[in-house]
Amino acid sequence: MLFRLDAIHGLEVLDESGAPPPDFDLRAYAERSFGVFQEEPLELVFRFAPSAAPDARAFLFYPTQTLSDQPDGSLTVRFRAGGMLEIAHHLMTWGPSVTIVAPKALKDRMRELVAAVHAHYCGPLG
Repeated sequence: MLFRLDAIHGLEVLDESGAPPPDFDLRAYAERSFGVFQEEPLELVFRFAPSAAPDARAFLFYPTQTLSDQPDGSLTVRFRAGGMLEIAHHLMTWGPSVTIVAPKALKDRMRELVAAVHAHYCGPLG
């Protein structure tokens, strides 16, 4: 369960302390999300254009990421995480210099976001 600090009201200080359940694994919990959204992790693969490769190489997308330089100067980034909506929002900052190679679900989510933004500013796609 996640809580938004700005939505917590009526706090009460107690004399007892809290602790996570004995079987709680923070690393496993964190690996289910890119940021704050919890989802089953998927294998993510992004390809950054040669012009964006130096910036992408210097960016930590996820602690378990792997980077692969491609012969054309592009960079492939791979990691496993959940949080498709948050990842799609983040990838929007890279614009057309990033291509979602996998998974298809993230490509579909990105298409939906792009269509919604286009409709907002320019009218429906089509």
